[in-house]
Amino acid sequence: MVLVRDGSTGVFGLRSYNPLVQVEVEIEPSPLTQMEYETLRDAMPTMRDQLVCRVLRGTGWRIGEVLACQVRHMAFNGPEVALYLSLSKLRTPDLQ
Repeated sequence: MVLVRDGSTGVFGLRSYNPLVQVEVEIEPSPLTQMEYETLRDAMPTMRDQLVCRVLRGTGWRIGEVLACQVRHMAFNGPEVALYLSLSKLRTPDLQ
């Protein structure tokens, strides 16, 4: 049994089958092109948001990892900044 909602009346009811079983949706993820990335980055309202975009694009980190960075994690060497982070999750290479 599946709980469904009638779109026209808003009433919920039980059905013996799932009407979405026959729907096949395939979304293939694809990375942003350089032009799409630059458009997104330039649309960010603050310098902080632009920097987050740059770090995400340049490192492949997850958003939570980027937002967890603090000044104490950084070493400033002129125009370069090194980040020293210890990851809490063990990462292994993808098996093929």
